[in-house]
Amino acid sequence: MVVVDNGSSDDSVSRARAHMMHPLVITQENLGYAAGINAGIAAAANHDSYVMVLNPDVRLDAGSVKHLVDAAEHAGAGITVPRMVDGAGLLLHSLRREPTVLRVFGEAVLGGQRAAKHPAFSELISDPVAYSRPTVADWATGAVMLISPSCRRDVGPWDEGYFLYSEETDYALRARDLGHSLQLVPQASATHLGGESDVSPRLASLLAVNRIRLHRRRKGFLRAIPFTLGVAISAALRAATGRKTSRAVLSALARPVSFDPDLRRAADRNPDYLLFAGLDWWYHSRAHSDFQLLRRVAQTRDVLVVNSIGMRMPMPGRTAGTARRIMRKIASATRLMRKPVPGLFGFNVFTPLLLPIYGSPTGRALNSILIGIQVRVAAAFAGVSAPIIIATLPTAVDVIDRLPHRCLVYNRSDKHSEFVEADQGVIRDLEERMLRESDLVVYSSHILMEEDRPLAEGRQLFLDHGVDLDHFDPERHRTEPDDMRRIPRPRVGFFGGLDDYLVDFELIRATARELSGAQVVLVGDKYCSEEEIERMVALPNLTWLGFRPYEQIPAYGTAFDVAIMPWADNDWVRRANPIKLKEYLALGLPVVSVDFPELSRYSDVVSIAANREDFIEKVAAALEGGGRGTPSSRRAAVADASWDRRARELMTAVETLGGR
Repeated sequence: MVVVDNGSSDDSVSRARAHMMHPLVITQENLGYAAGINAGIAAAANHDSYVMVLNPDVRLDAGSVKHLVDAAEHAGAGITVPRMVDGAGLLLHSLRREPTVLRVFGEAVLGGQRAAKHPAFSELISDPVAYSRPTVADWATGAVMLISPSCRRDVGPWDEGYFLYSEETDYALRARDLGHSLQLVPQASATHLGGESDVSPRLASLLAVNRIRLHRRRKGFLRAIPFTLGVAISAALRAATGRKTSRAVLSALARPVSFDPDLRRAADRNPDYLLFAGLDWWYHSRAHSDFQLLRRVAQTRDVLVVNSIGMRMPMPGRTAGTARRIMRKIASATRLMRKPVPGLFGFNVFTPLLLPIYGSPTGRALNSILIGIQVRVAAAFAGVSAPIIIATLPTAVDVIDRLPHRCLVYNRSDKHSEFVEADQGVIRDLEERMLRESDLVVYSSHILMEEDRPLAEGRQLFLDHGVDLDHFDPERHRTEPDDMRRIPRPRVGFFGGLDDYLVDFELIRATARELSGAQVVLVGDKYCSEEEIERMVALPNLTWLGFRPYEQIPAYGTAFDVAIMPWADNDWVRRANPIKLKEYLALGLPVVSVDFPELSRYSDVVSIAANREDFIEKVAAALEGGGRGTPSSRRAAVADASWDRRARELMTAVETLGGR
């Protein structure tokens, strides 16, 4: 039992500590309902248990917890709730349907009780039969909720931005979107002494404002306009009869964030984020660190991801796959802004139209104006204002100067000025500007961090890469993909982009030639010449399967007998910290790699080759004897490196910055 006290002014804390069950008591300022739940769950620190959320004004009947757990296990529900009555023993209509424009207008015109007789016109489920049998609903009053372990893992933390009301609606609807139903269990019962939103003008205002915010986050800016109008009409009709709570709602709708100090503090504690990504969400690997981190941030914050604005114009003879790259960017731009992750409504992805001009100051100035206007519009539609800006590419600096922001974080993932296809002098100047102007510079490479120290000392943070431990759990991927089953064992495998400045293709070919009894399998998109691919696939025991979605990658990796990291020998690689390493280890695979500095921490579970001949010998030895470490020790080596943990570390660091 965990008791979370949100700044009470009575003897709640002392009474809780004196209770015979000796609960863990957490005291904090009043950060809101969701923040209290998140604090309690974090303190329990048991990811495999059911969690019951219980209001202090609820009295559970004997045996109710067991009924809720039994129903969840037998019905497979993600959330179970009891039948509730008020202090006089009268049934409370605690089940709800999803809020829609039609329902908000139905309740406005017909009134709550009359509208409830028609499901299309009301959120409220008022049929007594629904409370006498197991009933699935979209959401329910959050006073008592039992949440399954799988639901908790999939949905993530509660959104703390609402402060009061709509938290349980948001959580239950996200759970439903991810396949976790909410079910009433009539055998479980509770008495709810009730809230004050019907009589308190302030609480009624909070409820209305957060209903609108929830609808906007889920449905978007334009579709929230008629919903807001419906809430306003309902309040206006009732304000005309003299209802104080309705007059307060109308006043709050005119100034939705500033009207309440607690809601204002919740907004300050939960700042928005804007990411200028280094890649494009729609066609690059979504395993990249900025995508992984911001997806986690979006569980409790509003996030706008601006797809890569690039560093150079693809040119024939200079860029591999020129036409394909141009067409991909055009296709990405036609998607405009979308919410691409089911159940993650705070995560918005936008591709701006741009002029691929980077060498000319005039061209860059025009580009910054064009992109800046588009980003401002996209941010308005996403509900993102005065955000924390995180930039992965230095070319974003001109645009950032034109955008209001709370602070600037430079995600220094690479030294882009050494990219052979870029205008290196121009990019170097932009990098130095970004280093000087950033409030914080985040690194995943100690070497790059040390090189930048003269320009960024005192504003540097090392943030190691993470791994999606659930996604790369080998127990979840025992079925081999069909195209892998056709390739005989043993298999030496690599997944990831085949970049000509990262991958040593000659090393891959030499490995295939020397280990003729093994099959070398490459899974990933090509960022190299057609001739390079042709030279590799000409070998009888080398197979290139091409691009596979991130969702399928663990299944391919699990089918490898040995995983390799055949990196080229250059400064780019020496500054690298490949996420792929942690993904291989999370799958428990034997790993053979060329040497690079960030690898030293994993020398007990990775076979590190000194040269080409040593690499091939270590691959052969791993095929024969299983490589360094064991499957369990390899997974243990990255057990504390989840992306969730890395995102919390990032948020802790950047949300304390005041900006300049």
